[in-house]
Order: sequence, then structure tokens, then C-alpha cells
Amino acid sequence: MAALLPTWTTRAKKGAQLGLSGVNNGGTQLDQLARVGAALKNPASVKRQPGVFSTAAAAHPTASRITPMFVDVNNPNYWAVRGNIGSNGNTYWSNLLNIISINFCSPSGCKITDTMASRSQVNPGATSDKISITQAYYPSSGAMYDSVEYSFKSINKSNVTGTGFAYLTSGSGKVGANGAWTQGNGKNYKGTYLTVGVGMGVVIYVPPYNGDRMWDGGKTRDAICSATTCHY
Repeated sequence: MAALLPTWTTRAKKGAQLGLSGVNNGGTQLDQLARVGAALKNPASVKRQPGVFSTAAAAHPTASRITPMFVDVNNPNYWAVRGNIGSNGNTYWSNLLNIISINFCSPSGCKITDTMASRSQVNPGATSDKISITQAYYPSSGAMYDSVEYSFKSINKSNVTGTGFAYLTSGSGKVGANGAWTQGNGKNYKGTYLTVGVGMGVVIYVPPYNGDRMWDGGKTRDAICSATTCHY
């Protein structure tokens, strides 16, 4: 998932198998990529699907599976670099994408019942960073809690110096939300390298998770910092 949607789309058009089960199941790769992109650009346009997760599925723990299965929220050094330098200058990092999907699998095949996706923009600074996030929940059968936890990490040469948490709730009957926060770096990064990680944690209600929070995470590439700003 290190690639962005445009890169994924280009590769999919050439016949590449992206290996992202949470994106690939339930239609062609191009269909799913188009839905992810549309939902993140305009979350309000995505209709919330009524109803709850099938009780028949909940009765069989092996019927549901999560993509990705597990990301260690405490060790962002293993998170993939996702996104690109912002179009508004090399002081921004854009399109850091996180996706968690639930698939219900039966003998007739697998179907995505819930997807939580977020797109982050990072404006790094020597002492603190500004992070803005657009979040979308679709389809939304109710198997996920729509209050999402985000974990922010400030990293200097593999050492985590700052950690912050925030919550963003889509709210009842809504599938999209936006938020912005300032993350303290825990040190002054003047003259050294700063990497910013953004983790997304979603509570899953279906067995075998039953209230466990599953994580996805991505990070920027290294930025070099001056007295106040950092540049990619």
C-alpha cells in the first residue's frame, strides 16, 4: 500500500495484481480504486447502507476477515511510506492513505461489508506538525465503530520522539468527516531529519475481534528541518 491511488490505477490498468485484498475483493481492482478515490474526495456523496452486520456471519468467527490483519501501532518504523510531496510546495506531504476493510466470506465468495479509509496531509515543523485528515466510512453495515482513533508519531532516524492521539467521528448517519490537529515533536528538529507517521485504528465488532481495535499506518519520507520549517 506504499503506492498512491494514481499509481495503483496505472498498475492495475497494465494488469498488475496489487495484492491488497481489502481493495481487490468485491469488483475489479479498478472499480474498487475508483470507489476509494471518490469517497475520500467527496465523502458526503457516499450513501450509508442501512442495517447491521449479519448475525449469521457473526456466529462463525472464520466468516469475517480484516485487511490489513495487524499493524503495530507502537512501532511506526515498519509502516510503509505512503503519499507524495504536496502540490503547494515541498513543505507539505499529501495523500497519506490508510484503509481497513471487513470481508464476509461464504462458499459463494467474499463481499466487502465495511471500509474505513482516510487521507492525511502533513505540514511538518521543527517543533510541531500540522496534520489534517479526511475520513470516509463505506459501505457501512455497522460492523465498525465510526469513531476512529489516530496515532501521530514524530520520528528521527528510527527514534520516536513524539506521540499524539486524536479521534474523528463520522457520526450517526454520516460517512465522512474532517479534522485537523497539531502534533508536538518532543524535541527541536532544527538541522536534522523528521519523519511523521499517521496510524488509523478502528474498533471491529464482529468475531473473532469483538471490540478489538485494528490498525493501519503509513508515514512520510524524511524531511530536513530549518529553524522553523521542514522541507521534503
